[in-house]
Amino acid sequence: MNVKNQKNLTARLFGVGKGRVYLNPLKLEEIKKAITRNDIKKLTDVKVEIGERRPIEIMPKNGVCRAKARHREAQKAKGRQRGCGNRKGTFKARTDPKTTWITKIRALRNVLVEMRSKKEINTSEYRKLYLLAKGNFFRNKKHLGEYVSGIKKNKEIIK
Repeated sequence: MNVKNQKNLTARLFGVGKGRVYLNPLKLEEIKKAITRNDIKKLTDVKVEIGERRPIEIMPKNGVCRAKARHREAQKAKGRQRGCGNRKGTFKARTDPKTTWITKIRALRNVLVEMRSKKEINTSEYRKLYLLAKGNFFRNKKHLGEYVSGIKKNKEIIK
């Protein structure tokens, strides 16, 4: 039974795509008899009992499912999916070099202030180490600590 014209007419009448028009296969005889726009309107507005379907229905639009996106976000929050294949942007785009420098230098300077206040280093040593830190000599706090302990060992050997 060819009801292609009815389907096209319904789609144009309601301003939807043909894919959203549902023709009930149990009521094809009724649908085939509908020729005019008014006939099709009547078939879409027919009142039916619960559990039954109208002869012609306009299906709702399909939305975009966010389930996969939510799952991916949850995984990223745990630190997963951070490999090379998932990286969008260069290293500098992902972490601002200025911000990383600021956090690093602040940490180093705080360590130096603590060492000076605990009398682990004197003011002249503090000044030299401060300038070395400013010149990006130390990779991190551990490197700074190792360097200071190395200086102290050398001093003991000289004495």
